[in-house]
Amino acid sequence: MMQKGKTNNVEKERMMSSNPFFEVVRQPLKTMWTDPELASHMAYGAEVEIPVGRDALINGETGKVVGVVAPKYKFVHNSDLAEKIDWMVRDLPVIEMNDHLDSRGSRWVRDIMLDGNDYTLDMTGAGDIVKTKLRFFNSYDGKSSAGWSISAWRKICSNGMMGWRSIFSKRLAHLSEDVLERFHKMFVEKHLLFSNELDRMKVMTKIPFSKTQYEVFVLNQDLPDRTMSKLIGYYDTAMNKWNEDETRWGVYNVLTAYATHETKARGGSNIFSAGYQQVEAVVSNFLDWNPTAEQYEEAKEKAIERLNTINA
Repeated sequence: MMQKGKTNNVEKERMMSSNPFFEVVRQPLKTMWTDPELASHMAYGAEVEIPVGRDALINGETGKVVGVVAPKYKFVHNSDLAEKIDWMVRDLPVIEMNDHLDSRGSRWVRDIMLDGNDYTLDMTGAGDIVKTKLRFFNSYDGKSSAGWSISAWRKICSNGMMGWRSIFSKRLAHLSEDVLERFHKMFVEKHLLFSNELDRMKVMTKIPFSKTQYEVFVLNQDLPDRTMSKLIGYYDTAMNKWNEDETRWGVYNVLTAYATHETKARGGSNIFSAGYQQVEAVVSNFLDWNPTAEQYEEAKEKAIERLNTINA
């Protein structure tokens, strides 16, 4: 048992890697090459360092490599972006802010939830409140970029909920000198689009959607059998726990509740896990799913075939 007041190396590394504002150390990458001519005259060979034209981005706290970039790559530090975000939302009614970091420390997400009449909607008229969620993200992996999105968010527990799919999103490459200023300019221009999307969401509360329809939809998704079975079994649990109606809005909340509570990551935040992203894709498919009567009958036949395969 670990003594009180002491932290073992594994726990210490976990705590350090959970800090999104760690110092980034940038070092040129080199490879070692053995010169065959020199090696023939030396008992242990002759190794020569050769630059490979790439830089490593290293977590200064853990020593882990978080990304590999070109020498001209102008990465944006999380702390610089966080300062810009704070300034951008300084006059907005922020009620909650959460930071997420993946297990490598290479990708960071900040979720900001807004309150107030301009940023909320009572979906059913009975206190089913949806609020605005701003998501800002940044990466050190040399592949992804910085950016932000506007979506909606409904909190039903301490874990929160996965929000409505992006109403607007923008990614910015790290190659621009003015990436932070461009970031801010687009935020000012686009964040007012949210009110139009809220009206579209509210329509979902009026469209009936049964458990059978839910099962047909899920069984037509490209999912592993185990995940599919879990999603089908989760329907009654979520509907009863959160007192949902059998509408498209209720089914949407079943899916987002599953993403929030039933997906886990081996390290870092669950929003970076394969399970979360898998369900996120299913949610997006659901929002676009509007089959004709003929298409629905075809989907039912496909669902029966898939269910027979799972139960075989």
